[in-house]
Amino acid sequence: MPFFGSYSILNLIKGVIMGTRTSNALIIFMALFFGLAAQADEEIFGYDEIVEELSQSTAKVKTRVTQPHPFDAGDIHVSFGLINSYLVLGNDHSSRGEGFFRGFQATLGIDLFSPNWIAEISARRFGEQDIEDRQVALQEYDMKLVFSPRMTRWMRLRLGVGLSARYLDINSPASEALAVTADTAEPTSTEPVSQRFRTPAGIGVFGLEGRIGPHISLGADAALRKALVNETVEESSFEVGLRLGMRF
Repeated sequence: MPFFGSYSILNLIKGVIMGTRTSNALIIFMALFFGLAAQADEEIFGYDEIVEELSQSTAKVKTRVTQPHPFDAGDIHVSFGLINSYLVLGNDHSSRGEGFFRGFQATLGIDLFSPNWIAEISARRFGEQDIEDRQVALQEYDMKLVFSPRMTRWMRLRLGVGLSARYLDINSPASEALAVTADTAEPTSTEPVSQRFRTPAGIGVFGLEGRIGPHISLGADAALRKALVNETVEESSFEVGLRLGMRF
């Protein structure tokens, strides 16, 4: 019995010791588990904050990109073309005259706020023509505001208004010199008379433009020009033109 009693006591002590070790191990394991869980939560929270900050930064960048200055995205247009103009001469103090002119034009334009609105300036020069025994030469500079809405994927309409400065040079015999005011003196020489008329005119334009490449277009315009002053020999002109354009 003493032996068995001692053996029971030893087993009890061993059980207590083993139980204590098991409890300590369990406590250590739980402490490590909760510590790692807390660290993981902190890492996840930190990751979420970083993602949120990056999203906000990206949104700010997108806002800046999608709201450019109106002129930053504007394309530049350059075109060259051939034109035929029907010119009507005459006023209250001279005989009338009519004739066709052929010429060349160069145009520079830029988009205004959108591709549908374009500001254009043009320089135009016509060859010398004979009209009623007079030699007539014409050159012109104009500026226009053009509305160009898209009709199809490849076609645009062109509607425009503007102003032009026209320079008309007329060489005529002395007896045929044109008078533009009632008190103009009659020519006293038999030499040919050279006259230059500077005429401001209003412009109305109608046309079509078709895209034939990523940056190349072909267009046709019809325009009516009307003199804005009476002190000139020019009344009006109507013209049609064909032009090749490039967009940058």
